[in-house]
Amino acid sequence: MKGLDPDRHHAADAWAQDVLAKMTLSEKIGQLNQVSEDSASAALVEAVAAGRVGSVLNVVDPTEIDALQAAAGESRLGIPLLVGRDVVHGFEVMAPIPLGLAATWNPAKVEEFCTLTAAAARSRGINWTFAPMLDVCRDPRWGRIAEGFGEDAWLTSVMAGAFVRGLQASPEESLLACPKHFAGYGASESGLDYNRTYISDIELFNVYFPPFAAAFDAGAMTVMPSFSDVNGQPGAGNQRLLKTFLRDQLGFSGVIVSDWAALAELPIHGVAEDGKEAAQLGLNAGVHIDMMSGLYERFVAELVDEDPENLAQLDALVLEILTVKHLAGLHEPQKKKSMEPAIDALLHSATELASESCVLLTNEGGTLPIMNRSDSLAVIGPLADQREEQLGTWSFDADPEVSVSILEALKARWQGSLMDSAGLSHSRGVDEGGIQEAAGIAAKAAQTVLVLGEEAILSGEAHCRSRLDLPGDQIRLLNAVADAAEKLIVVILAGRPLELADAVDHADAVLFCFHPGSGTGPAVADLLLGDSGPSGRLPVTLPRSVGQVPIYYGRGHTGRPPLQGEVQFLDDIPIGAKQYSTGNTAYHLDVDPSPLFPFGFGKSYTEFHYDQLAVSVAGTGQTLTISIEVSVTNIGDRSGIETVQLYLRDPVARVARPVRELKAFEKVMLAPEESRRVEFKLGIKDLAYHDGRSWFVEPGRFEWFVGSDSTARLSCRMDLDASQIGDEPLGDQTNSY
Repeated sequence: MKGLDPDRHHAADAWAQDVLAKMTLSEKIGQLNQVSEDSASAALVEAVAAGRVGSVLNVVDPTEIDALQAAAGESRLGIPLLVGRDVVHGFEVMAPIPLGLAATWNPAKVEEFCTLTAAAARSRGINWTFAPMLDVCRDPRWGRIAEGFGEDAWLTSVMAGAFVRGLQASPEESLLACPKHFAGYGASESGLDYNRTYISDIELFNVYFPPFAAAFDAGAMTVMPSFSDVNGQPGAGNQRLLKTFLRDQLGFSGVIVSDWAALAELPIHGVAEDGKEAAQLGLNAGVHIDMMSGLYERFVAELVDEDPENLAQLDALVLEILTVKHLAGLHEPQKKKSMEPAIDALLHSATELASESCVLLTNEGGTLPIMNRSDSLAVIGPLADQREEQLGTWSFDADPEVSVSILEALKARWQGSLMDSAGLSHSRGVDEGGIQEAAGIAAKAAQTVLVLGEEAILSGEAHCRSRLDLPGDQIRLLNAVADAAEKLIVVILAGRPLELADAVDHADAVLFCFHPGSGTGPAVADLLLGDSGPSGRLPVTLPRSVGQVPIYYGRGHTGRPPLQGEVQFLDDIPIGAKQYSTGNTAYHLDVDPSPLFPFGFGKSYTEFHYDQLAVSVAGTGQTLTISIEVSVTNIGDRSGIETVQLYLRDPVARVARPVRELKAFEKVMLAPEESRRVEFKLGIKDLAYHDGRSWFVEPGRFEWFVGSDSTARLSCRMDLDASQIGDEPLGDQTNSY
C-alpha cells in the first residue's frame, strides 16, 4: 500500500502470515464473508464466534458492536471484525453532500471535517466507511451525482485525497476509507442507476482512473468496484478492470469489497450461469469480500475442492484482508471515548462548509446582501423550514435536532416583521390553496426569500430523474410569488444540477445550494444578510435544458464547433426550407449551445480583475517546472474570496484533447482594492495524457487560461521542444480494449 511506513507494513504482513498459517478452510472463507444486520443477533454472534464472518455492516449501536467484537475476540484465532457503515458526508452532524463539498473548492476544510467525522463514527465502534465516491459524472439525471465531486477528474482527485487523508488521519480515531465505484459508474447510460457503461481506455485513464489513483496515493487500503458492467463485464467479475488496471497499472494492493450483492447479480447480468460460477468469477477477479450475496460462504469450499488453484487464490485474498486489518490497528485494544464535546466542533466545521458550498448564480442590482434587517421579510417555500430535507442523501445517522432550517435561522436574526408560508406541502406538492396565500404574503414584504428545490429523497442511489425541472407545482409558486414580490431572492436546495432558467428570469438573486447539511440555516442566513460572502463555485455545469445532457466544460472540440453568430435556431428556419448541411455546426436547434452557468462559476459580493499573466519554464524532463503567475485585484467595495482557476489546452495532439482541463486553483481573500500575485507551479506530468496504451507528453504548443471559471479568457502560450520534455517514460500500458 502506498505511503505506508515499511516497518509498519512488515509487521502487518508478518502477523497476517502467522494467522493465515493457523486458519482452517472455513475460517479463511469466513474472512471473505460480509453480512448486514442492525443488531448483534444471536445467530450473528454465533457466526462471528465460529469464524464464519469477517466483516459486518449497518450495526451502529456501540453496545451491539462491542458484543460482536467480543465474539470475534473469543473466536479460535481472535481476528477482529471490520465494521462498515456508509459515512458519506457526516455522521450525527452532516456536512453538505459531496457535490456540495466539491463546490467549496476547499480541500483543507473537507479534510478537517472528515477527520472529525471519522472520530465520531469510530467512537461508536465503526471502523470502515464506503466512501468517498469518486465517480466522475456528467449526467445530472443520475441520482448518485449527489455523492460524487462533479464532472472534473482533477477536482475530484483533489477532493479524493483530502477525503481519504481526513478519514484516516489518526490510527485510533480513523475510519478505513473505501473509494468507489471502480470504475466509470458515473457514465451509466441515460443517467440510469446500475445501467451499463461503454468507456474507451482513453477516457478510463484520463477521466475515470485519476481520482482513484489520488485516493490510493493518500493511503486508501480498500476499494469497491462498480455495480454496472464496464464494456460488457460487470465490475465484480471484471478481471481486466480489477487486476490488469487496478492492481497491475494503478498499483493497488489492498482489499476489494463487492457492492451490495454484486456477485449474486452476475448471473442476472448474463455473465455467469449460477451462483457457483459467479463466486468463481469473483475469486478470479480478486474480489476479497463478498458483501451480502453469501456466494463465497456457499461455494468457495466446493470450488477449492475442485481446483487447488482456488486455494492459492483464497489464501492470497485472506492474507491481504488480514494485512489491512492489522494496518488499521484493529488487532490492538480499541479505546472508546465520548464524542459529546466534539459535536460543537463538527457543527462549526459543517456550517463553514455549508457557507462555502453555496453558489451565488445571479445578483441583479446588488440585491444581496440584504442591508436593512428592520424591514419586512417574507420567507416562502416548501423547503424553507425542513431540517431533514436539507441534510441530503445518505443521512441515515444524522441527528435532525442539531440541524437548523433557513426559516429558523432568519427568524433568529431578523429585526423587522417576518411572515412565512410553505406555499406547497412538499417539493413535489400540488397547489391546495397555498400558492395564493404565499403570493399574498410576498406582496406585503419589502424582501421575499423563496426556497425551492428537491427533497433529499429525490437524489442518491436509485433516485434518478428523466427531467431536471423543479418538481410539483414549484414553477407555479415561483411565477405567482415573482409577480407579487417587490424583491425576490430564490434559494435552491438540490442534490443535482437543475433547469433553472425560470428562476433566473424571475428572481433578483439566485443562490444555489447542493443540500448543505446540518448547518444550512445559519450558513444561508449569513450569506443573505452579508455576515459572510459567497465563495462557492460550481463543480458541475448547469444546463439550460435536460436535452443538452451530458454537457460539461471538458468536451471535445469536434470538427464543427458552434460559432457565435452562426447558430440558427428552430424558429429562425424558414418554412419550406430545403435540407442542407453546409456550414452547420454542433448544436441543438432549440437551445443555446452554451450552458446556463459554466463549470467553476460563482459570483461574489465584489468584483475581481485579472491581468499580467505570465508563464516561465525551467528544467527538463522530470525536473521540468512550469510557473504561471497572474495578478488578481478586488475592484469592488467589499472584501471577498476569489477562486483563481488555471486551465490547460493542448491544441494539437495524436488524440484529440478536451477544449480545456482544470490543472490548479487557489482561493484568495482580498480586501477592496487589494491585489495579489498568484503563482501556480506544475510539472511534466501535468501536461501528460493517455492514448489508451501509455502516458506521454508531446512537444509543441500549450495554451493556459486563468480566470474565475472554465470560460476564462485571459490566456498565454507556452512552447516546449523535445529536449525540454525529455525521454524518460511516464508509464506504459500494453493492453487495450
